[in-house]
Amino acid sequence: MPSAWRWFAAVLAVGLVATSLSGAARAIENFVYEPPTREPKGELSRFVRENPDIVLEQVWAFVEQQGFSIESVNPQDRILVARYSGDPRPFLDCGLVVAQNDGKPVEPRREYSANREQVRTYRSPKGRRVGLLRDLQLDARLVVRVEPRGTGARVFASSIYVATKSINRLRKGGKTDELIDREVISFRSNEQGRFEKGTICVPNGKLEGIALNLFHKGS
Repeated sequence: MPSAWRWFAAVLAVGLVATSLSGAARAIENFVYEPPTREPKGELSRFVRENPDIVLEQVWAFVEQQGFSIESVNPQDRILVARYSGDPRPFLDCGLVVAQNDGKPVEPRREYSANREQVRTYRSPKGRRVGLLRDLQLDARLVVRVEPRGTGARVFASSIYVATKSINRLRKGGKTDELIDREVISFRSNEQGRFEKGTICVPNGKLEGIALNLFHKGS
């Protein structure tokens, strides 16, 4: 990557998603980044008063109905693996980016969620405006296992998350041009993911919850 583009990428990443190592919000240029305050949900589980094999079949059918791709099913061990690829917003909390002026939030407050799939912005080094597109893609695997428990079964759900952040130059008319920077991070249900430039992403538990939503609590 040419040194000039490294500089552009660094400016964009820091300007939009800057945060101190302690987690406190810190203003850089015209934006401040507020990291997520929630903790990772971790593995979720639920007891179901039903035969474990039937429970696995019900989970299998329900997950497919939600639009997930079934990667593998092991009926003997009652383990199902499903894949999600797309918009991070349903499943990740990556904090907020808040516009500032002279170190204070602008009025009216202008902000956006840092888990947005695409963000268009620009920088003007030496008076030359350069359009930039930040893209955030989520690829995740949902792992569900069903274990016999007394008169029923217990369903366990956990996930592995892979988030990819890419920055491309934008030409006139919004046409995407050359790739400037790309970073990939992975983390589990009980972890938070941290990009090198500062953005923190935390699982909100909704991906794991998909495997349990079919059943009522204590059913």
